[in-house]
Amino acid sequence: MAEIELDDEFYSNVDEFIRLANNLAMVIGDEKLAAVFNFAASRYSAYLVASSSQNQNELLQLREEALDYFCPIYKSNLDRNLEHYERNYEKFISKHRNT
Repeated sequence: MAEIELDDEFYSNVDEFIRLANNLAMVIGDEKLAAVFNFAASRYSAYLVASSSQNQNELLQLREEALDYFCPIYKSNLDRNLEHYERNYEKFISKHRNT
């Protein structure tokens, strides 16, 4: 997989997904949305791997490589976002609860 630049366009696209997620959360709830979001991300990642393979046998060979690639990225992103919330708890969480 190619390295992606985390530039303004990247974060703008992230914000677009979050806006969609926030709207959907009002309908289905936060916990179900989290499950939907994670499943959708993993389904798209699986599609990327499958579509990069030439045949089913190659896809089977790419399975472990894909898991080794995507799982640490998710963990790193979650860690980075948790740190962001820890530093900004009052702004993002306490303020949200009081509205």
